[in-house]
Amino acid sequence: MAQTKAGPTVTVAAVEDEPGRTTEAVRDAALLDDMSYGAATMSPYSDDPATGQAELADAPAPQGFWRTPSIYVLLVFFILFTIAFGGTIAPKINLSLALICREHFAEDGLVGSLGDIDSQCHIPEIHAAASRLNMWIGIITGLCAALVAPHIGSLADRYGRTRMMALAAFGPFIGDSIWIYAGQSANVHNYWLLLVAAACDGATGSFLTVVAVSNSYSSDCTPHEKRARVFALFHGLLFVGNSVGPTLASYMVDRFDNLLAFFYLAVAMQGCFILGALLVIPESLTKASQLHARELHRLKHQFAGQQSALRRVAGALNVFAPLRVLWPKEGFHLDLKRNILALSVMDALVIGNGMGEFAAGLMYAEYAFDWGSVETGYYMTWIGIIRVVNLFVVLPAAIQFIRRKVVDYRRWKGTYVPFDELVGANPSDVVLVRTSLTFNLMAYVGFAAAKTQPQFVVAGTLSALGSGSSPLLQATASKHVQKEQIGALLGAFALLHAMARVVGPTVFLLIYSATVGWFTNALFFVFLLIYSAVFLGTFLVTTDHRDDLLQESDDDSTALST
Repeated sequence: MAQTKAGPTVTVAAVEDEPGRTTEAVRDAALLDDMSYGAATMSPYSDDPATGQAELADAPAPQGFWRTPSIYVLLVFFILFTIAFGGTIAPKINLSLALICREHFAEDGLVGSLGDIDSQCHIPEIHAAASRLNMWIGIITGLCAALVAPHIGSLADRYGRTRMMALAAFGPFIGDSIWIYAGQSANVHNYWLLLVAAACDGATGSFLTVVAVSNSYSSDCTPHEKRARVFALFHGLLFVGNSVGPTLASYMVDRFDNLLAFFYLAVAMQGCFILGALLVIPESLTKASQLHARELHRLKHQFAGQQSALRRVAGALNVFAPLRVLWPKEGFHLDLKRNILALSVMDALVIGNGMGEFAAGLMYAEYAFDWGSVETGYYMTWIGIIRVVNLFVVLPAAIQFIRRKVVDYRRWKGTYVPFDELVGANPSDVVLVRTSLTFNLMAYVGFAAAKTQPQFVVAGTLSALGSGSSPLLQATASKHVQKEQIGALLGAFALLHAMARVVGPTVFLLIYSATVGWFTNALFFVFLLIYSAVFLGTFLVTTDHRDDLLQESDDDSTALST
């Protein structure tokens, strides 16, 4: 595969003629360019000072095992946070429904305690109002998180991972505390406090930012050869936490007959995570590394000071700048660019559908089958278990089986090309994505046709078996760029995920609120339509590109097959 060029160098001769530029500014620009290139291409973990981190490698090692960064120390506290997050998903939907219901019947003197949802609340008017409320909660949280998350990630580079973990978790801690206050208040018109809670949650980046900073911590303290295994453990426990949480929440709601029961435990778990991040979890970045990042940040702002005010404002407001990597200007053949763009759009649609399924799908089940927090919690636990089994048992076995069959078939036809001579997607990648999407299509046919609870659960199980669609799409997209560009590519995917978190639930909750009572399962037909479009989109992905297509020209060339 073609190698990337050396990092760009800014010389005095190249910028001397620019008006308003001093000699000091020129030197700072050159230094900034060199530092930016190094920061973009070198790994945060290095065993070799020759990689450009000699000054960091020489930093004194922490004394004592209790001060040595370890992902296992992080996981002890992180699983508490995931249990708190997963366990409050269903209670938040039901508490918002209960508050709307309480206001609706207040004039009739029927206001009671916040036990599990009463059957009188399952009427179209209340569900439509609760759906709109949850839509605004998702919009506020998602928009705030999308604006704040990149800055917290940058601060984590400059001031340490553990501090920013604590900061990112503080918003959900305050938000869930407000949920408790709203539920306890005697005022029947106080559901607007849930919007304040959403703003507090998103103000520090919400759950996704905690996960992102934790991933950065894992990269810092894990050598390359062990990183895949540790990441598998990390994400496995992430799903385990999101499976245990709903079960525990269902038990507590059933035991104490109070929707707020689990919120108290969730706030306590989040508090433990914050204290653990501040006092127990060892920092993964050395002081030298933090100072290096601060100096880079200082120079970047100093260099920006040479630009016009309008250009600086436009750059600061351009939150979509990371998406440029989805259509590289140089170094990629047109077919590869089309593949990257198609895969990113398909992945965003899959993520948006998944977010919408949790938000609107659970409200549909509560309306259609008279579910409460207990039934919803057990359903989510079952779906979480199936996802864990699928991602760590079924999917790896399917990848190995399908790839072997594809290789054998192409050798029999005489069209086999070694993978190290190719760049981009190969036929087995496309087959795997289509197989996973087929489970999603079957799931939404089942959801739309489900008339009983067992049928709905079977459809949910099929949807969980299709949970590999997004990671498969991302893995396939990462094959289209060189190693040092993967981070930027996945960063663009993360931005699309944040946007999908806002758009997906908003669209499907609006559909649900508009159709509940007369065409309640309409949203599942929309799900089915979108997944059908994604499935057809896989036929736009071309395969078997020779590695000479990854060049700094767009010479005409074609894929060996599609």
